[in-house]
Amino acid sequence: MQRASELARGSLDTREALVELCGANEEALGEKDVLDDALLRAEVQNNLGAALVMLSQHETNESTQKKLLATALRCLGGALQIRTRSVVPREWAITKTNLALAHLQRYRLVGDQIDIMAGRVDVDLARAMFAEMGLEDEKTWAEAVRRQLLSAGKARS
Repeated sequence: MQRASELARGSLDTREALVELCGANEEALGEKDVLDDALLRAEVQNNLGAALVMLSQHETNESTQKKLLATALRCLGGALQIRTRSVVPREWAITKTNLALAHLQRYRLVGDQIDIMAGRVDVDLARAMFAEMGLEDEKTWAEAVRRQLLSAGKARS
């Protein structure tokens, strides 16, 4: 917690602190007594996955980028085991959109078309759920992610 408060005060390098905090959070997720509430655990996993995707965008070392994205994909996949469509549809769709962003970032790094296809499936499912729930801001976000996926796929073709 001290490191988190140092980050909040700005006395730590943001990138260094985020990497450290992400590592600590991922370790904590393995300890059942730390977060007993499954939905809270899933929220932490979702947020950690999203943070790792963002961090990977600013990383210059390709090997580190790949590791960050692999961890992000694991976190987001773990979150989806709890954040199911039937239990928490909005949160499920948010995690699916974050997963699409992880696939987009990995595609930009590796160039595997499977990431474009997986990202499109994830974001299309999320977009449909946001539309069904009348969540226009979230639907607009998902549509923006979908456009990025389409654009990235065309740019490499």
